[in-house]
Amino acid sequence: MSIKKPLNIFEIEEMFAGVMKALQKNEPSKEECFDYHINQLQSQLLLPDSNVISIVKEIYTFTIQHELFEEQMNWQEISDVIDEYQYGDNYNDYTKCNINEMIVDHARRIWTQKKK
Repeated sequence: MSIKKPLNIFEIEEMFAGVMKALQKNEPSKEECFDYHINQLQSQLLLPDSNVISIVKEIYTFTIQHELFEEQMNWQEISDVIDEYQYGDNYNDYTKCNINEMIVDHARRIWTQKKK
């Protein structure tokens, strides 16, 4: 247990402002925070992982919640495939393995397009 009491939100904001001033940086904009968050999630998709479907769902939900239409459209098709696999009739006989491959390939395409 700590001897100090936990900091309240106002103390944390004050500390953050002090650090940003010391670093001579401005607070990131909301859009910069959104971009950073999406890029962090997308970077996790560049290598095969067992959680890729949940990461794509998180990206897609986040883009809808924050009205990031362009990013949402980047993931619309993959989201539809996941929905068909999980909740639909799966007429295309998707498997978790080939969906994971589709996601990784799609993430790599998006990543290289962003870096140009």
